[in-house]
Amino acid sequence: MIGLFFIHSCVKDIPEPLFNDGMIRGYVRCYEGDIPYGIEVVSKGPYGTKTGSTDSTGYYSVTGLGNGTYELVFKKDGYGSIYKYGIQIFGNDTVRVNAMLYQKVEVIKMPEFIEFYHSSSFRGMLGNEIIIETDTRERDQLPSLRFFLDTENNVSCKNYQYTEMGYPSARSDIDHAFYSVGLNEFQNKSGTELFLKAYVCNGSDIGYFDNYHGDFVYSTLDTKNYTKTCSYKIP
Repeated sequence: MIGLFFIHSCVKDIPEPLFNDGMIRGYVRCYEGDIPYGIEVVSKGPYGTKTGSTDSTGYYSVTGLGNGTYELVFKKDGYGSIYKYGIQIFGNDTVRVNAMLYQKVEVIKMPEFIEFYHSSSFRGMLGNEIIIETDTRERDQLPSLRFFLDTENNVSCKNYQYTEMGYPSARSDIDHAFYSVGLNEFQNKSGTELFLKAYVCNGSDIGYFDNYHGDFVYSTLDTKNYTKTCSYKIP
């Protein structure tokens, strides 16, 4: 007896949109002033994925979109990708979505932190800052870093109370190049032990709040290049 087998497909067909005259359009800029040509724009929605790119002036449009909620991704080699979520299309709506792209930072040399000071220890330095001396003498050999601070030693770019950019500097009374990190968020907590971890990041990247995932995002943050966790007690 020959058995009969029926194979039921588990692939879910993508429905046809009720309306497909919707459009997402906008303007993408490169912060560093590069010509914003050829930035890839990917639209993901209930009826599949559509891809486009910006023209020589930075404008783009994605057409033929049906009703629903869409996600946009803006990406270009050498730049941090920007994500936009929760874009609603109804009927023949035209929705405008703009974006700003920032260049990723080349890692010259990841620093080692060898000494911590308070800014009040140095003549002419104002404010409430941690001065972090590195193992490198020339400041132009160091990348810009985004510091994440917390009162727990499991601090990271996903788990922190406060974040601030740090740029390499130099002065004659410190042997090596150093970073300064403001403590204004903790200025009334003398004796508190802080934990710091720093990641390579473009200093111009101001970040944005991702409502979809509920966290703050820096598109150029390099999660593969970071310092070890260090501690500092506020004087």
